[in-house]
Formats: sequence, structure tokens, C-alpha cells
Amino acid sequence: MTTLANPHDHFFKSVFSEPALAGDFLVHHLPPEVLALLDLAQLEIRKDSFIDPELAEHRSDLLYAVPRVDGEQSYVYVLFEHKSYPEPDIALDLLRYLARIWEQWRREHPSGVLPVIVPLVLYHGRERWSAATRFAALLQAPPALAPYIPDFGYQLTDLSRYRDDELQGLVRQRVALLVLKHIFQPDLGRQLRDIFCLVQDLAGQPTGLDYLYTLLRYVSGAAPQLNPEELRAAVVESFAQGETIMPTIAERWVEEGLQQGLRQGEAQVLRRQLTRRFGALPEWAEERLTQAEPTQLEIWADRVLDADSLDAVFW
Repeated sequence: MTTLANPHDHFFKSVFSEPALAGDFLVHHLPPEVLALLDLAQLEIRKDSFIDPELAEHRSDLLYAVPRVDGEQSYVYVLFEHKSYPEPDIALDLLRYLARIWEQWRREHPSGVLPVIVPLVLYHGRERWSAATRFAALLQAPPALAPYIPDFGYQLTDLSRYRDDELQGLVRQRVALLVLKHIFQPDLGRQLRDIFCLVQDLAGQPTGLDYLYTLLRYVSGAAPQLNPEELRAAVVESFAQGETIMPTIAERWVEEGLQQGLRQGEAQVLRRQLTRRFGALPEWAEERLTQAEPTQLEIWADRVLDADSLDAVFW
């Protein structure tokens, strides 16, 4: 089975880059008063990432452009924290990422008001989230200094605080959250049998088999406590056609290995272009090239034509 450099990132983006699942997730994890202002039917996925390269191993992000019902543009920024413990300074990091989004907006829109960005942190670590959910909580200052302190909050989805039956929504979105919730647990093999039962009806459909493949690909790369035989047993016991599914999945893993080779070739071409324009690449740029998906490589390849610095290519 293929071991992925960052299986959490790949799974998160594979699932939540689908507008229908992204919208369904927001419906169940944003406050009703916020949802009432958003036109989720018009949600669009933006491909840029705003995370610091050195933190990409522990975080993923997605930016959703969501028009408001009053016609103004807004965004929902979902930060997926896949450390196994809470990050106490997450609000400070979010402030930096939000500023990058606004800076990008300003480059594209030299005048006018900035759009509102709703930050949402999705966390699936072993420990319950204990970090402050407002930026001002990171500082201590007398009241007279309060006007000079930036303050914002973020919405938190801590999967450890949910019972399995409390995770609601479309089947594929619910299953994804259940897998994320249990991925670090020692009894994952037993949990998978119950989770796979939710997608039995999808296994006979082409898109359903693709989704099952995405699930198995994630579990095989992100759960070292689960051996291949346990994973195979969970599939065979959960699906009537389980014995025929596994060979098909194995073929997909081989194909993915070939595709990964092609992706590495694309990254190498872009690496040469960047080096010719900006000189030897720093370590953080090399890491981003190694981990990037094909769509992200295409975005960077377009930017390298006009960018005046390495940062302008990657941000």
C-alpha cells in the first residue's frame, strides 16, 4: 500500500474540495445566524494555500468563496489542524493567514472594502481542544490599551467532543468526519466496520467506489496501528462484494504510483523554471514542490511567468 507524505492533507482536500460536501459541512458546523447570511449554493473552492511551509506537515487549509445574500462577497477559511494535540497560538497563526488572504484580495481589487472572512478550525487530535478561540485572549493588557488590540474569533469543530451519532449531514461528509475522528485510535479496525456500513450502498456505484478508495488510501497511509490484514478484513466483512473490491483497490494503488511519478516530473520542470528566475531554492520551497498536488503546480507555473519574487509565486 502506498504511504503518503501527508495523508491527512490529501484526504481533507479530496473530500472537502467538492462543493456539495463543503457546503454540507458548513451547514452543520457554522452558527445559524452566519448561515442565514451566506448563499452556499454559490460556494466556490479556491486552490491557494496560506499556511507557512514549515507548518504544512501539521496543517491543511481550504478557502471557500461564498457570496452573501445581500450580494457582497465573503469567504469561509477552513484550517484543518491534524496534530494530535491543541495548538495554543492558533489564533495568532490565523491572523497571519487571514492577512494573506486580504493581501491577495487587495492585489486583485485595488480599491473597495475588504471581504469578511469566517475562520473555522477543524481538529481531530486525541486531546480535547483547550486553546482560546479569540485572539485577544493571547494578550494581557489594561482596559486603556484595548482599542489597540486586534480581536476576532474562530469557529471550532473539535471532533473529539462529538458522539458518532451527533455527526450529521450527507453520508460521504459524515463518514469522512468519523474516519478523521477515529484515525488515531487503537481500535480503528473495529470502528471501520461500523463506518463502512454507512457506505455500503455507494460501493456498487462508480463514484462510490472512488470514494471508498479515497477512504482506504487515507487509512492505509495515516494509521500505522492498523495492519493491512485488519483493513482488508474490515472491507470484506462490511461489503457483500468485499472480496472483489480489494483487488480493484490494489490496482488503483499501482496506478496512483505511476501518477505520482508524473507529478514528480511536473514538479521538476517547475523547479528548473524557479531556479532559473530566482536562483537556488530554499528548503521551504523544495518542500512545497514535493508535497503539491497537480492543480497547485499548475497555479504556481502560471505565476512564475510574472512574479517578481519567490514569495509571489507561492503565496
